[in-house]
Amino acid sequence: MADMKVKQGIHIDRNPIESFLMRVKDFAKKNKRQVLIFFAFVTFASVLIISIFLYLENFSTKNLVKYELIVENYRQNPLDETVKKQTIDDLNLIIENTSFGFAPKAANYILGNIYFEDKKFEESYNHFQAYVQKTSLNDALHPIALNKAAIALEEQGRIDEALSILIKYEEKAKDSIVMDQVLYNIGRLYALSGDRLKARDYYNRLMLAYPDSSFADRAKERLFLLSVQQG
Repeated sequence: MADMKVKQGIHIDRNPIESFLMRVKDFAKKNKRQVLIFFAFVTFASVLIISIFLYLENFSTKNLVKYELIVENYRQNPLDETVKKQTIDDLNLIIENTSFGFAPKAANYILGNIYFEDKKFEESYNHFQAYVQKTSLNDALHPIALNKAAIALEEQGRIDEALSILIKYEEKAKDSIVMDQVLYNIGRLYALSGDRLKARDYYNRLMLAYPDSSFADRAKERLFLLSVQQG
């Protein structure tokens, strides 16, 4: 009987990762040009993104240094009108030249306070409102800027607008550290607008939620005055 030779095939079991890598390898061999173009594009894009990031980071750092020097000079000479004018001009330049980073936001806050102290309430409101729009509810100065923005509106006779921004904040930031002041100001503004019922409601809410607050004591006085006026 003639010898019979049987050729047996060899089957190699691969795990899913090895199979995927083998498919990628086969695809790369068949499409060398497209693969090279793809990797060249990815490399170029990566270098471009890193370069832009480094440029913006450097630009932001330079603006921060400028901001700190401007504010430090102003703090040393707060009563010098020439220094104040230069401070205002320099901080406005920072805001105009960039819209990212800490410096332009902080510049809005400082300008809001400078104009507030000078009783230029329209300009003050514009800068405090800009700061509020650029920051989140978690920002430490956000509620302070918002309260001052509302007062600046009130000083202009824009009571309804002042109420609107405070009520919206009260709805969004129930746990704010300045909520006692916010509730007090809402009650006070309602009283100014002639709505005594809502004024009483906010004063009572303040006294119930923050009995130890100094604003609760003020609310008691306001409630007493409302009662006298009504009587």
